[in-house]
Amino acid sequence: MIREQLQVSGSKAEIILACLERSQGSGLQELIRWVKENTSEGLWLILTNDCCKLPSWKVLKTGLLYSIKNYLENKMISRTLVLELLLYLIGDRNIKNLQGFFFEGNSKQIGLIGISLKGETVLYDTFKRFREAHQLEEASYDEDCWVPVYSDFLKAPADKDVLTKILRARAALLELSA
Repeated sequence: MIREQLQVSGSKAEIILACLERSQGSGLQELIRWVKENTSEGLWLILTNDCCKLPSWKVLKTGLLYSIKNYLENKMISRTLVLELLLYLIGDRNIKNLQGFFFEGNSKQIGLIGISLKGETVLYDTFKRFREAHQLEEASYDEDCWVPVYSDFLKAPADKDVLTKILRARAALLELSA
């Protein structure tokens, strides 16, 4: 698990990134349902169908800064912070593209982004309950596995630096057009 902290528009956001090994019985929709039922305003657990859908911290940080800022200023382009962040990560307003990329397919390892504006204790406690409720084990995070995934999605060279620049530029363009 990776723990970070961001200062956004005068608020402190606690962030966790994790790869979780799922048991046979836990489908992504079941996990998302639990998250919706067990989180509240100011606390989000964002799931992806594959841990390799979590890009580098530079890309994540850009998307997090834009989406949290828009949430705090009530200027979001989507209905929820979850969708807002995922849109910024791929730099695209199209919800169908977002759903196809982040939620379709089946991998043994799911990606998780946790965000809390309520402090780290609430975030870590919710993360722990989530893991225990679904018997999810933490898996190691391969910091480069996102490169071929995003390269294929964007039809761009499988170069970490190039993809980082493309994704950050797409997020900035999305922010400017909002």
